[in-house]
Amino acid sequence: MISTRICQVNNQYYGIYFSDTYSITDKLALTAAGRLNVAHIDLDDRDGSNLNGSHDYWRFNPSLGLPTQVVPAVNLYGSYSKANRTPTAAELACSNPDQPCRVPNAFTSDPSLDQVVSRTFEIGARGKLGRHQEGGDLFERPPTLDWSLAA
Repeated sequence: MISTRICQVNNQYYGIYFSDTYSITDKLALTAAGRLNVAHIDLDDRDGSNLNGSHDYWRFNPSLGLPTQVVPAVNLYGSYSKANRTPTAAELACSNPDQPCRVPNAFTSDPSLDQVVSRTFEIGARGKLGRHQEGGDLFERPPTLDWSLAA
């Protein structure tokens, strides 16, 4: 027999961030950024108390980058950043190893889970081919090609 549960979920997400670029030389810069993520997730079991739970998550995610202007039309860069994701209500409701969910609608109790954290390294280049001209009629400008390559 499959039982279904009724659960009300209240999610609250807040964030504050900053970003700035510091010129090291006329061709090299340091970009620094960060974001503080705060999440509060409440589960209210309408059929009992198995699913009741209150979960708070805090995470600061930094980011650093180094862009450099090789020639006027080519920019190289490298960066490192972190990001996070809090567990969803369904993940929390199915996280008890003693009572695993058999199907998505058969929720059980909700012990806390850790956040998912990603770490990203990126290197790349971007630039323009052709003569870039600002202003004037769009159809009178010489053709240009903006390109980028990243890994």
